[in-house]
Amino acid sequence: MMTKSDTILEIMRLNRSADAQFLSEFSEEQLAGYLDRLSGASSSGRSAESTKPAMPTLRAVAGAA
Repeated sequence: MMTKSDTILEIMRLNRSADAQFLSEFSEEQLAGYLDRLSGASSSGRSAESTKPAMPTLRAVAGAA
């Protein structure tokens, strides 16, 4: 299992527009789910940039906390 820091670093590798400080506000489970989505996009041949709409979903979760 990856640490929260490792997960954030991997998200930032796949999505260069991701911000570490912003991502650190999410739980490990939320980050792992987002990383799974990013990884799926990468392995299907789509660029990580095409997954940008997922970020507002994370922001919405942060606002609900």
